[in-house]
Amino acid sequence: MCVWKEYSPGENRENAAWLWWSGGNIVVKNPDQEIRRKMWLIAQSLEAEVQGEEGEYYGRGGESIVTPAKAILPPEPSMPSDPKRPWWKFW
Repeated sequence: MCVWKEYSPGENRENAAWLWWSGGNIVVKNPDQEIRRKMWLIAQSLEAEVQGEEGEYYGRGGESIVTPAKAILPPEPSMPSDPKRPWWKFW
């Protein structure tokens, strides 16, 4: 976890932007446009994209952009069900 201390108050009254590293992603809860701009800068150094939880992408200015063509992936193949194995176990 890290805190962007130079974040202006913006919509976040605590005057801090909290960023978490989780599962190969940098996660921010309820980012405003200023935070999305900062995330875009970080993404550039990681050769990554800024994507919202509903699949939308964000550009340099923190604005929503059209989904990049490379982000459209084919559906993952599904595993055939095995009636001998309970659904809640993973192998």
